[in-house]
Amino acid sequence: MGFVSEWYNKENKRCGEFGYNDSKKLNKLIFISDEGGHIELNMIYKDGNLVKTVSNNNGEIWNQFTFYGSTPNKGCVMIFNGRTFGIECDDYSETADFGGYSGVMTYLYYAGLLGKPTKNLPTAYREYDSPSQDNNMGNRYEYQWEFDANGYPTKFVDEYAEKDVISFTW
Repeated sequence: MGFVSEWYNKENKRCGEFGYNDSKKLNKLIFISDEGGHIELNMIYKDGNLVKTVSNNNGEIWNQFTFYGSTPNKGCVMIFNGRTFGIECDDYSETADFGGYSGVMTYLYYAGLLGKPTKNLPTAYREYDSPSQDNNMGNRYEYQWEFDANGYPTKFVDEYAEKDVISFTW
């Protein structure tokens, strides 16, 4: 099965690229604006989990670190809300010209077009606006998960934005 490598807007103008590592996990994402600017995200994996996302927004660089416990990602869940993995696709929807649709990345992922999921479910994150900061600095925000009897996640809550509650039915 192949994965999406680039996309075009309705005028057939290229507005983004996707890259994947040898494990078939999304590791590079570039959004290209009509004005020539771009946002590049590079994802770094360790032990099957996305542990760091480095963003370069036209020269402005920031890092996000994601932390994991030992809970397997049994449902293959990937949440592209900006904080979970540092991939905020709704913010880029105008730049990427998704036609005003929010959450497009999530739909592409669950359709199987954006690579394989993390090995475990994320438990927390930290975000920095300096490439020199490491994962032991800054505020740490926790995630809460609820599970069904078979170990599949049924609810995700982001401590930072309690309104960010996502429910799953299996």
